Amino acid sequence: MPVTIITTPSGETSNSYATLAEAISFLSELLYTDAFLAEDEETQKRALVLMCQRLSEERYKGVRTVRAQRLPWPRFGVSDIDGYSDGDYGLYNDELASTTVPRAIKEAQMLGAAQLIETNFLAENFSTADYEKVELPGGLKVTYKDGASGGASTAAPGALPADVRRLIAPYLLEATGELLRA
Repeated sequence: MPVTIITTPSGETSNSYATLAEAISFLSELLYTDAFLAEDEETQKRALVLMCQRLSEERYKGVRTVRAQRLPWPRFGVSDIDGYSDGDYGLYNDELASTTVPRAIKEAQMLGAAQLIETNFLAENFSTADYEKVELPGGLKVTYKDGASGGASTAAPGALPADVRRLIAPYLLEATGELLRA
């Protein structure tokens, strides 16, 4: 079944922060994204949706703007990486607007989708990959690389790639005893 990317902020059926056009534009300017760009449109969309689902498993600062929204973003009580709002003030003057998804969250999704196709860091056997083309449930195709090409990793299955983690880090809850809300 074809995937439809839905990016409505606070939507009950949203499944992505970034559109496919945004992802292609962003990733075409970066190194090591050729595998994503070479894939068919359906696989690219599936990778974006799967990466959005993975990012949704993280715990973020603030609270969802609508109780019924499917994705964690947008949120109340969050400012941008430098502590500024976007001019359309939330509850307090230093918050992002209730319709804003931080650019870093979108970039993390797009970059993660490219890395998902390149290495499939979500697979249980990621660190001991067989270095072959496989098809995952939902039709996502993944090519494992040999250790010499830098595709294999000793990261735990499901762990976010370091560059994706760096992008979302300012928005993550720290283990400081803060009240956790979804």
